[in-house]
Amino acid sequence: MVGWVLVAMAAPVCPAGTSDGAVRLRPSGRGSLELTAGVLTTSALLTVPIAASTNTWWWFAAPFDAGDGALLGIVLIQALMWFFLLELICLSGPVFLTMADNLSTLSGVGWGILNFAEVYSLWIWGALGLSLPAAFLVNMTAGAVRQKGTLT
Repeated sequence: MVGWVLVAMAAPVCPAGTSDGAVRLRPSGRGSLELTAGVLTTSALLTVPIAASTNTWWWFAAPFDAGDGALLGIVLIQALMWFFLLELICLSGPVFLTMADNLSTLSGVGWGILNFAEVYSLWIWGALGLSLPAAFLVNMTAGAVRQKGTLT
């Protein structure tokens, strides 16, 4: 289980890296809509060789069914998610997004308990209990730096 614990501990690095990269690597003069189009187009182009090499091409076949509609819905949701993510980071900075990630984790745990009667160990509750004060302290520190005018 140690390997899985390490994977779980490394998992938060991905959204943190995305948030930080969205701030540091954002091209000047580019809006969130342009960047969203770029991210999704690049993702699609990177997927083409994989689909070609594994012979897993897929296209809408007639008649259009519920699965096709669900796929189009997911595409729309992803496009909106990227746009709003980039806008949120642009407006409030990457630290704010950390707090939103913590809230989404807590809501996921809550829905798991309500919908699936999930029961969590003390380790999970301890980790959740530590994540909120950590996010608070990071946000408090970023706010203090912003007030001093050293962070733009």
